[in-house]
Amino acid sequence: MLDHKDRIATARQAIDYITSRSEADQARPVPNCPGWTVYNAASHIGRVSIAWEEMITSPPEDPESRTRGYARSAEQPEGAPLADLAAWSHAAIDHLVDDLDRRCYFSMTGGEGTAALWAWHAASELGVHRLDVEAALGVAHAQTDAQALDAATYTAQYFLPAMRRVTEQDPGGVTARRRPERARRVASVARRGVPIRDLGLNDKPASLSRRRLPFLTARSCLQCRGERAGDSSGTFGPFALSPRISAGLWPRPIRMFR
Repeated sequence: MLDHKDRIATARQAIDYITSRSEADQARPVPNCPGWTVYNAASHIGRVSIAWEEMITSPPEDPESRTRGYARSAEQPEGAPLADLAAWSHAAIDHLVDDLDRRCYFSMTGGEGTAALWAWHAASELGVHRLDVEAALGVAHAQTDAQALDAATYTAQYFLPAMRRVTEQDPGGVTARRRPERARRVASVARRGVPIRDLGLNDKPASLSRRRLPFLTARSCLQCRGERAGDSSGTFGPFALSPRISAGLWPRPIRMFR
């Protein structure tokens, strides 16, 4: 698991990577987000960060901060340059550097949150969008084992339960694929009501999706090597999970739930 300083660094590195692409790179389609280009991914992280900043600087008792944040985001002109998108994203992260226990509105809980929780959210979401851009550009993923495990834990502990609460639908849980050269058995548990199941070696994530929400691509596949209880790896609740996780964690594109 990452500490707070590492999460801030992960978020900033993802921002810089996504918002420093060439014009040719910006036009590349993003396979994990049908209909998006690399520029759209950069625009998304910049604009969503405006909303984050509003929530981060508001108390937990102010749920309207989310509405205000997205209204501020919508006021920005279309086609903003990458430098502006980067500045908006870094401005949100700037509020998370100090006073980790500072209370603020947190959209994943619908209320109570802290700067530390927002940093975890930012590292996870921005890190996954960096994976999206790397996939679009056909380059090797830079995500480390520690970053992968941290993002996977966040997804199961906060993001998917929040999706279930907001949409009143089952998001379908998380699946993990075993690398055949490693563990022979997988522990299957529920983390805060989110099922974590083995993805069979011949199965595709879509074949295990129980339903597709109308505004989400129900894609929550984790690719990792080894999930054996007792393995000298990080733990995912009581679920032993040996990183490396190198695929998308979040259902995307995300329109309603952010």
